[in-house]
Amino acid sequence: MKKLLFIAVSMVLVPTIGSAQKWSKSDSEIFIESCVGEAQNYFTPEGALQYCSCTMEKIMVLYPDAAYVDEMTDEEMNTVAEECILQIGETTGDDIFLKWTDETKAAFIEGCSGELLGSGIDPSVYCPCALEEIMKVYTTPFAAMSMSEEVLFEIAAKCLGGE
Repeated sequence: MKKLLFIAVSMVLVPTIGSAQKWSKSDSEIFIESCVGEAQNYFTPEGALQYCSCTMEKIMVLYPDAAYVDEMTDEEMNTVAEECILQIGETTGDDIFLKWTDETKAAFIEGCSGELLGSGIDPSVYCPCALEEIMKVYTTPFAAMSMSEEVLFEIAAKCLGGE
């Protein structure tokens, strides 16, 4: 069923996008298929397709010729991803996001550990604690993106032993 949905949406969406830009139908299909495969670790199947369609449209604006997409920087990709996540979340709510999965938990721990490099804080203690506290408050990783500074400071105090 998922495959049929992907094919149906691709037949409508991809030719329209592909003809408006210098991306071939094949380039668009390869991008969507690869993106959806990875995005399903974080989104429902419908959410993954929405996210990938959004990111492809934004990338096509930045790189109208698919031959240069490999030159995209991590900063550009992060900006595009964040814009699409927020855009989709605003229009559909967080129902399209998977609850906390092993992949999203691992990504959080990895990102947290990277942020703590050189800080003197032991990421092997702090990051799992922070994740546990965040998961108590936010049911999805998307919802956690809207964390206030106040909640962040409360969690940091607790995980640093200040509470």
